[in-house]
Amino acid sequence: MRNVLRILMAVMIGGLWMIAPHPVEALITCDLSTAPSTCGPSADTNFAIYRTVDTQPTGTGVIDPFLRSNTNQNQISMYNTATANSAPFNSQADNSFTKDLLLANVPIVTINGVAYRQFLVDSNQNNSNPLISLDNIKVFVSNTGGNTANTDPATTNPSGLGTLIYQLDGNKDNGILIKDINPGSGVGDIFIDIPSSLFDSFSNVYMWTGWGGETTGACAGGLCVNNDGFEEVATQHAVTVVPEPTTLLLVGTMLAGIGAWARRRQLAGRRNLVGA
Repeated sequence: MRNVLRILMAVMIGGLWMIAPHPVEALITCDLSTAPSTCGPSADTNFAIYRTVDTQPTGTGVIDPFLRSNTNQNQISMYNTATANSAPFNSQADNSFTKDLLLANVPIVTINGVAYRQFLVDSNQNNSNPLISLDNIKVFVSNTGGNTANTDPATTNPSGLGTLIYQLDGNKDNGILIKDINPGSGVGDIFIDIPSSLFDSFSNVYMWTGWGGETTGACAGGLCVNNDGFEEVATQHAVTVVPEPTTLLLVGTMLAGIGAWARRRQLAGRRNLVGA
């Protein structure tokens, strides 16, 4: 009888273990699927800042793409250079969108007293499946343009691109969850702010990115693969806001009214002096 009870208890405990939630490996450590969201600076982001794009304009003429993918393959890796790319990379071989990037063209932003170099990521995903994982980023600096990688930077540090100064995930345990929050090409979804002090005085910047490889948690079942359009990284130009014609008309009318009121006040003051 005691043996039967032991067996029953073992079956019950085993059943409870099977229905209890199992811990999921936390590959996505930064969730930017809702706006506004910010991650970092912290060890999980290697002390860079990843954040959803605010209300600043990011369309054509405002951003300057330097890295764009060329395929809807589920997982992609790509880097920028003026030299045409080849397998295993998925960079678009078009010098209008995948090209050399001068450090002088990467804007500097100051956040909490710290200077960062700012990059803009534009994700393009299906409306029915708008999530994608940004698995890793590696940034290299060099004093020459047109560099090419002799190996895939996803697995090793290539000697061809220059000096590695930043990577999101050296141990493959950190990742960024992105949602195509602002649909359409040329409309940014997240900013990446990397400490400016890392770049020193080099002239050229090379960025490698890997996408669509996360498969756990929110990305289970292939929910975070590359599935539509292209993934793009760009820099953002300074924007000068020009008032619309109707705004200028209202401002002009207001100034004219103020001028007329001032003249009436001045004339009334003169009459009072004469009457005195």
